[in-house]
Amino acid sequence: MSETISLPGFEPPAPVAPAPTDVALQALQAQRPNGLFVGTSSWSFPGWAGLVYADTVYRQTQLAQHGLAAYASHPLLNAVSIDRTFYRSMDAVDYAAYREDVPETFRFVVKADQLCTTTRLRGAEQLNPHFLDADFARQRVVGPALDGLGTTLGAIVFQFPPQALHGLNGLEQLFARLDEFVGALPLGPTYALEFRDSQWLTDDYLTLLKKHKIRHCICVHPRMPRPRAQWRYAGAVKGPTIVRWNLGHGLDYELAKSRYAPFNKMLEPDKATRREIAQICARSLAFAQPTFVTINNKAEGCAPLSARALVDAVIAVEST
Repeated sequence: MSETISLPGFEPPAPVAPAPTDVALQALQAQRPNGLFVGTSSWSFPGWAGLVYADTVYRQTQLAQHGLAAYASHPLLNAVSIDRTFYRSMDAVDYAAYREDVPETFRFVVKADQLCTTTRLRGAEQLNPHFLDADFARQRVVGPALDGLGTTLGAIVFQFPPQALHGLNGLEQLFARLDEFVGALPLGPTYALEFRDSQWLTDDYLTLLKKHKIRHCICVHPRMPRPRAQWRYAGAVKGPTIVRWNLGHGLDYELAKSRYAPFNKMLEPDKATRREIAQICARSLAFAQPTFVTINNKAEGCAPLSARALVDAVIAVEST
């Protein structure tokens, strides 16, 4: 039998505990429509103490490593976006550890590695050899996520940042490459394409979505059209609806981060956008389509409070 080694002066961190559940939250949970999955972009925010986590001091790293189970016990947060995978792929073992922390009714939205979607990496002069490389996507993105998360995998989102089309002769060649890429992805998972540049939203793009029955991710961002305008693409093909409420009020990322931190209050409510998203959710749910909405703190100031307000708004729209 091995002995437990105790280091002088060292105490392991206390487990991350969830915040107490109030009656109003329980009532919203009971009314939340079936098929609606609402969550946040990541979960490692100490400012959520008292909202998602117990009212105590947790370190960001502690929440990142041990906070998911407490997050998933929140009555309304039945989904989350794994954003870290945009910067570096994860393996199946790491995904499986996440799955162990959540109930089977929980869903993950996984951001694909930026190597799949960036023509030239930041600071690099050479072209990215993995841009729209289906073999790379199968081996480094789809396979590990599917093997590790299983039925808790809600969708894989390929996010294309604003960028020059290095190595491509305009949008026509881009869509030709994109057509080959999505056509070679393994069948089974729900895939979605997210853009941060409205020039990509063309009739050719709409044709591609219909051909491959792939999803358009409604990206709520100052560089993109309003959510209701993007519904033309998201609603073109029957299937799950994916919305990512990333950034609002015309702010850039860094300004929103400095203004809203520590993300424990809804400092700038955006009722118009919330209502548009709620209407899209209600329309999608009316066709019994799974509907995923993940919200960033930079949308209104506090993603958990935005999630609560959105669920309330969806219930209100469905009742009218």
